[in-house]
Amino acid sequence: MTDFKDRVDKMQVKIRRIFSFFKDPVLLISGIIIGLVLFAAVFPGVISPYGPSEMRLTHRLNAPGSEHFMGTDEFGRDTFTRVIYGAQVSVYVGIVAVVLAGILGILIGTLSGFAGGLIDSILMRIIDAMLAFPPILFALVLITLLGPALSSLMLTMGIVYSPRMARLARGCILMVKNELYVESARAIGASNLRIIFRYFIPNIINPIIVQASLILPVAILAEATLSFLGLGIQPPTPSWGNMLSAGRGYMEIAPWLTIFPGIAIALVVLAVNFLGDALQDWLNPRLRFKRAAPKK
Repeated sequence: MTDFKDRVDKMQVKIRRIFSFFKDPVLLISGIIIGLVLFAAVFPGVISPYGPSEMRLTHRLNAPGSEHFMGTDEFGRDTFTRVIYGAQVSVYVGIVAVVLAGILGILIGTLSGFAGGLIDSILMRIIDAMLAFPPILFALVLITLLGPALSSLMLTMGIVYSPRMARLARGCILMVKNELYVESARAIGASNLRIIFRYFIPNIINPIIVQASLILPVAILAEATLSFLGLGIQPPTPSWGNMLSAGRGYMEIAPWLTIFPGIAIALVVLAVNFLGDALQDWLNPRLRFKRAAPKK
């Protein structure tokens, strides 16, 4: 009976922590925006009655109105529909890129920190060389070599942002590598794999989650940048980046072609950034208590 009561109390504490996460109205609004974007990305056909490539030449460059909430483009396609389907592409590319960067970063960082010596030196010099390039320049080089395609874009984003993950994972490994409980596990004959999965990986997960939440908006912005330059998602597939690029020539007569995709990018990037900062405080008790402490 006591064990059951303890479990209920722990569950209540976790529920309170989850609800306290959204006490800040800015975080609540950010969460609503991200929820709406995710819903639009998963169920785009439920929200809009039009197809993303459905052309109606008699409705070319119609201003926003009751029939077309965000107007139409130069081919008579509904801008609202294309913004929704652009969210699908941006969310898909961003999430896959972050997951790929996390997997590569954890593998490289764990191997480097655990092995040490020459292996650590070689891997870290490679990571340093990758970090020496600005991310967007590095992405431009890779996407040029791989070609403008969805798979190439996701692979490029994963490679570009994996060094940050690798550095973070290596730092976490080095922090716990010589702890007494790790030495005790070695003394009783635990294998290297058991030590890695039992003691190292749990110490990496929370920092990696926080880093992923901070990299996600950057990856979404980088995807939009590459698509804007013509090296990312190719037309007629809608992407916020290529929609901005296509709307440049109609700024004077149809400004909505660039305004609405630009607003979508700004809202999503800001919302994910706010949630990433809050998640960092939520998963790091030291930062949470430091901010909550009264000022003297």
